[in-house]
Amino acid sequence: MDCATKFVVGEAPESDDEEGYYKVDVEKVAAPSSNVVVGEAPESDDESSTSAIKPSGSSLSCLPAINLAPSNTELKQSFIIPYKYDTFLHKKLRSDNEAVFRSISDFVNKTFGSAIKQLNTANQDLLQAQIQLQEAVTCLKQVANNSSQVKSKIDSILSTPFLPNIKIQVPPALPIDSELLK
Repeated sequence: MDCATKFVVGEAPESDDEEGYYKVDVEKVAAPSSNVVVGEAPESDDESSTSAIKPSGSSLSCLPAINLAPSNTELKQSFIIPYKYDTFLHKKLRSDNEAVFRSISDFVNKTFGSAIKQLNTANQDLLQAQIQLQEAVTCLKQVANNSSQVKSKIDSILSTPFLPNIKIQVPPALPIDSELLK
């Protein structure tokens, strides 16, 4: 289905959608133009003032932008649109459309809201883990410095003689009596 609607002045519209007034996002719409058949008079004032709206870009550009958190006033204001038909069926259709829009908006808000909360929780956990890792790195650097200092002190202690060399002269051997040994 093409988002652009074309009107030929002097001919009846093919559906009710062509006669209603719709809220259109100005940023997504190119310059309005209309197809007018020269020489034919318009049948009503509405057809002469209505023009074709061609979206710029892809066919998805005619879709309205999704506001993740519309307020109640925004929601009410977005549905205050003058309609040409005000029958019970049209009112019911508009109220059902509002209900569908609200339910889709709530679904999207809840889905994105829970995903955002999970991402925030994961982000907080990652930040805490990062802080703990930084503290661990600092402690390990201090341990490495302390161990290198201890190693150098042990090497210096072991390289210096801590007991002086004491030379003791051994007295000459005494003659041993053989009688004493018996």
